[in-house]
Amino acid sequence: MLRSGAGRPVVAINEGRMNGLTAPARPGFADGMRRLLALVAVVVGACRSASPPLAPAIRFVETPAPVPGPLEWGAYVTIGSESRLALTATSAAPVVRQWSETVPPGGARSYPLALPEALRAASWVFLEPYVEVCGRWERQPTRVIRPAGGEESKAVEVRFPGLRPGEGTRVTVNARAAPELEERDVVTAPVDVPPGAVLSFALGVEEAAWDVGAAPLEFTVTALDGGREEIVLRRRLDPARAPADRGWVEVRVPLGGLVRRRVRLRLAARAVGGAGSSLPVWSDPVMLAPRPRPAVAGVVLVSLDTLRAVSVGAYGAARPTTPSLDARMAARGTLFEHAIAPFPHTLPSHLSMFTGLYERRHGVRGLFQALDAGRRTLPEALRAAGYETAAFTEDGFLVAEAGIRRGFAVYGENRSADIHRPVGQIEDTFRRGLAWLARHADEPFFLFLHTYQVHQPYTPPPRYATFFGDPTTIAEASERDRLLYEQEVRYTDDQVAALLDGLDALGLGERALVIVTADHGEEFLEHGQRYHGYQLYDEVLRVPLLVRWPGRVPAGLRVGTPVSLVDLVPTLLELLGIPPLPDVDGVSLVPLLRDPPAPFARTTVFAEAPSSYTSGTVDLVAARTGTLKCIGRDGAAAQCFDLAADPAERKQLDGSAAARTADLMAAIDAFRTQVVKRPTEREPAATEAEREQKLRALGYVNDGR
Repeated sequence: MLRSGAGRPVVAINEGRMNGLTAPARPGFADGMRRLLALVAVVVGACRSASPPLAPAIRFVETPAPVPGPLEWGAYVTIGSESRLALTATSAAPVVRQWSETVPPGGARSYPLALPEALRAASWVFLEPYVEVCGRWERQPTRVIRPAGGEESKAVEVRFPGLRPGEGTRVTVNARAAPELEERDVVTAPVDVPPGAVLSFALGVEEAAWDVGAAPLEFTVTALDGGREEIVLRRRLDPARAPADRGWVEVRVPLGGLVRRRVRLRLAARAVGGAGSSLPVWSDPVMLAPRPRPAVAGVVLVSLDTLRAVSVGAYGAARPTTPSLDARMAARGTLFEHAIAPFPHTLPSHLSMFTGLYERRHGVRGLFQALDAGRRTLPEALRAAGYETAAFTEDGFLVAEAGIRRGFAVYGENRSADIHRPVGQIEDTFRRGLAWLARHADEPFFLFLHTYQVHQPYTPPPRYATFFGDPTTIAEASERDRLLYEQEVRYTDDQVAALLDGLDALGLGERALVIVTADHGEEFLEHGQRYHGYQLYDEVLRVPLLVRWPGRVPAGLRVGTPVSLVDLVPTLLELLGIPPLPDVDGVSLVPLLRDPPAPFARTTVFAEAPSSYTSGTVDLVAARTGTLKCIGRDGAAAQCFDLAADPAERKQLDGSAAARTADLMAAIDAFRTQVVKRPTEREPAATEAEREQKLRALGYVNDGR
């Protein structure tokens, strides 16, 4: 067991096969960035050839498991825009919320805070005021107090910069109870240090301690061998004064002097030059050891939010939107011609992608709902099997707290500078992913990349403004939007090419399993609506699904069998030789990856959605086979289509086709009889109002329903 300085059991140590990763600079559009990426790859390659690859042998944090008290153990800590699993973190709780405040004369107000009993007994309390300014929560300078004699209240001054007296706003004050630094020490169970071992982790200081003038911290790792102590790391961080220290600092410590010794490791942080408190964190410490190069390099799963199949060249797009996806993914891998999104909204569809469940079984579609703690996800299964896991996404409806973040050791979110006009940030998102991957290219890994790049509002970069035509010459709004959308698809395709270049530069192009897909598509009045969310026609359900793994997945194969995004979980786990997750709706597509394909038992896939913004339930269900599709709505007649004769779903089949569609209608009825999962409601953090603002700008309202 790990133990705190006070001797309390903390986290069970996990000894077994594990894995890790890291990466170079991003693929850029400019030649200079390509040269930089190539240079990093050369350096990484040189290091790789000089010594055998390292793989995690002992992981000290397995899954997040908050423990009551002033510290959480194995919790996620967010510094900047990146969350990481950490050994210890302070737990923030709202103390006061003024949801309808008026800016006072003088632009400041003092709030008397009633301290809960737990805070009165704390050694130190960090008070963090937040003020809402133009829809964004701005953190005010932190105040640190040391409760004396159990006093029941404290006053905290809140200022309102950028707001005029009389303006309305909102205020919240969070509190973090922090023990003395000595009480935060962590001591591991005894471990045997193998030859070539390296201790890998990241250090940081929680943001609440950045602006209070706290003393610098010295982090140390000490090997304890009986009565002998040997310091193997000293690292100083001073985020209050050094901007470079305001983030996660990755560290690798060679343990050559401890080889073949059985030691405990003590992780500690102390204030430099005197007493004081701060908020140090240690992220996901892992002991790495040399291992043979793994047969499975890892997985890169790319989700291009809102990319519909019909706008991809390999799926028959009228415009040459995706030359790189066509040539480097479809031609070199397998293309699923009828991949169906299970739900035309970002959050529920991605949770289906990660759980293998339809929305009615995982139950999450609202902003403040969460996946059941007992339901395992794909990233959790891969991490448990020894894969290093990381995700880089763009904030919005991929809500980390809803369950998307679970299983990822690193979860980074790119945030829009203007929440009222969010735009995709694919270049930076892919760059961050490659930078992480360069550090882990020799280990089994799972990297998830998600971008809103082609999502509304459609904002292609200026250099793509004339691709396929001039939008300013198109009078009809939906056609103008479709051109802008496909210009942005063309730009996105160039960034996918740069990502693939980065994988090649790291030596992963022939070794990694790469999947490119989307959570749903987009409508341009094909059936009377724009955007997505409340219909189940193919423009919003049919998405690209391209799978490339040289030597393992056939090149140039096109699979006509309908498949679903819920199939990704069982498919990936079977391809990687990992036991399947129990009780999922998806089925493995591995039989279809054989050429010719093996027999495949399932014939029908489903999708579901609410029929309108005001729908209180998911009242639309679609079922489809290879040639037929029916869409049922509660209390209304179903619509059925012959997809072979009418792929655009323009002409409904009449009553004379009832015999042909009877099986599909029965399938819809059976699907509806499944028990609908009641979602786990979670308490939103005060600062999640900022996320709500961005979702409104993206077109999601009413908690994304």
